[in-house]
Amino acid sequence: IDMKAIGRSEIDINEAEAFAQAIYVDEEESLFIAINKYEAEYLNFIFRAKRDNFDFEGKKVGFILSSSKKNKKHYFQEERSRYLDRLDPSFGQLFIFNEVQKEECGYDAAIVYWCKFVKTPDEVVSILKSKSR
Repeated sequence: IDMKAIGRSEIDINEAEAFAQAIYVDEEESLFIAINKYEAEYLNFIFRAKRDNFDFEGKKVGFILSSSKKNKKHYFQEERSRYLDRLDPSFGQLFIFNEVQKEECGYDAAIVYWCKFVKTPDEVVSILKSKSR
């Protein structure tokens, strides 16, 4: 991954600050709330090399911190904190699910972040299916 091409240098500071504020406002705790247009804009940019034609807007995305299911609020608060500390985004593994996987776990895609080991799609689906957060 070319960090310079993906990092902060391509994002206008004023736009990024406004965008970070928009992301932070979402206080919904639900694990199944769909990605809004502001969050989609951010995720589409961060994962542009990995997502092909997948667009995050309106999709249900699961977030996994290492091996624990989290909600999008947690993920975006962490991303906002990294932005305010002038750090690069925390790139993670992106999983875009097929129809069978979507039906099994209830998500269109998943982002695994701060994980030392590469997860398989089956492991990610299993984590997302679990009841614990």
